[in-house]
Amino acid sequence: MRLSELGEKKLIELVMKLIRVNPKSLLKLGLDDADALRLEEGVYVFNTDFVAESTDKLPGMTYRQLARKCIVANAADLAAKGAKPEGFLASVALPSDFDLSSFEEIFRGLDQGAAEYDSYLLGGDLGEAKEVLISVSAFGRVRKKLISREGAREGDLVAVTGFFGWNTLAFMALLEGLELPDEIRKKALESAFLPKAPLREGLILSESEVVTSAIDSSDGLYASLDHLSKTSKVGFLIERLPVEDKLVKFVSKRGLDLIRIIFYGGEEFHLIFTVPPSDWEKVRLSLCSEGLTVIPIGKVISETKIVVVHDSRKITLHEGGWEHFTS
Repeated sequence: MRLSELGEKKLIELVMKLIRVNPKSLLKLGLDDADALRLEEGVYVFNTDFVAESTDKLPGMTYRQLARKCIVANAADLAAKGAKPEGFLASVALPSDFDLSSFEEIFRGLDQGAAEYDSYLLGGDLGEAKEVLISVSAFGRVRKKLISREGAREGDLVAVTGFFGWNTLAFMALLEGLELPDEIRKKALESAFLPKAPLREGLILSESEVVTSAIDSSDGLYASLDHLSKTSKVGFLIERLPVEDKLVKFVSKRGLDLIRIIFYGGEEFHLIFTVPPSDWEKVRLSLCSEGLTVIPIGKVISETKIVVVHDSRKITLHEGGWEHFTS
């Protein structure tokens, strides 16, 4: 069945059956043109992100995964500020001949993503377009300390909350035809299709009250470090590559560029953060005690450049990573 056979009103009624209702809502979802919540006093963070089928839906990716990924992107941005999601709004535009089962999958993906972060889809809009467009807005309450991209200081340690490179391999396999062994391919595709926002990590960093700056790595490791560099007016000396041994062995065997794969990918949604050396052990223990990954990768330097130590050489990195309209 196509969407044109039902129309907007019946589709909205269907959406109401596909998503959970927030018990704290003061207005009826689907029966009013807005939602309302009674919020606690505090600092709130607002964010928005969107995906388009032509640029964001990878070969083999389902519509459910695409919609969920849009929620993850918003949750990761909130996590980088130390905020827990309070709710999400989604505007979805679809072609009139779009398949109904795929329509349902989109809203199941949105609801699934919100549920993963103990939150709800509060409402949004439904419209018509020539391709699938999903725009999600989120708002969240800062757990304790609001973390920004500005504040890194010379001598701070820089760390990340996950390993890099898997997404780049997935993109190379899906878009460039790179052949991957089954084990490597499975890990890479899971990273690309089912990413996770580092929400627990972000809340712990906020509670520590010692993190000097943070950003999520959705634009790639280099691009994200560059954002921190420009905002805080510092640079970075990267002395340890945040990469798993099995990926290093595969890249070496194939003669691929390890630096490119680690630093110039994107959409890995880890946190990159800086912390004074005197507070590192406190932060490390807080994360590790929750079974979370944290990897110290270097330190903040005064010169506004990004330098990587690899194979006993110092390499100064230059522009790269994902950027709309140029990539």
